[in-house]
Amino acid sequence: MAKKRKLEVNGISITVTEKNQEDFISLTDIANGFEGGSSLIEKWIRNKNTIEFLAVWERLYNPDFNDDAYIEIIKSAGSNRFVMSAKQWIQKTNAIGIVASAGRYGGTNARIEIAFEFSIWLNPFFKMISIKRNIDIQQDYSNIFDGVFKVNSLILIQPCYLYLMQDLKNKLYKIGISIRPFYREKTLQSESPNIILIYTKEFSTQSEASKIENMLHNKYSKNRVRGEWFSLLLSEVSEIKSLFL
Repeated sequence: MAKKRKLEVNGISITVTEKNQEDFISLTDIANGFEGGSSLIEKWIRNKNTIEFLAVWERLYNPDFNDDAYIEIIKSAGSNRFVMSAKQWIQKTNAIGIVASAGRYGGTNARIEIAFEFSIWLNPFFKMISIKRNIDIQQDYSNIFDGVFKVNSLILIQPCYLYLMQDLKNKLYKIGISIRPFYREKTLQSESPNIILIYTKEFSTQSEASKIENMLHNKYSKNRVRGEWFSLLLSEVSEIKSLFL
């Protein structure tokens, strides 16, 4: 069950929900402190710069992010006809950085980096204070601007894991990659508690892990049931196991 706590900020009560050991900040609560309320979230997420930022976050932390869907979205972003909501973003791209739920106690919640970006969009003065604080702490201009040129390389050099999971209920196996396989296991267990992580193997880059993943997906394509889930014989599981040793 998700744990919740409250932050009291300038008279505004902001909900922090802990889900799978990660904190999600209520964008709805933050937005309610401004004229326009929760409708501001949809205006923010329609912004092309916002979508690019969200994609960077997902590429860093979500190996199951649907990059093809993002590319199609960004092509339309900025036009007068473009419509996007948090729920649409999640459904189309398999995003995990934002969570949206309906109902009386529903709302839009996001990881801290995303909530920070939303706050900057809401209040330029908050952005100025944040920048000044960073400059005052570092006083090292090389470090301050270092990240401007390293975002793409950061995505490429982050270690990535090839993994094999099994759903004990239907006996299917999942062959995939993840930057955080144990976190991935927990997210899948929230949907099906019978899923367990069997093997992992670390690769220095996501690109290297992806090559082995694609090789296995192609080799066992005849066994594919859906997506990354396969019906495998014990002899085939043993073959895959050899890659992890």
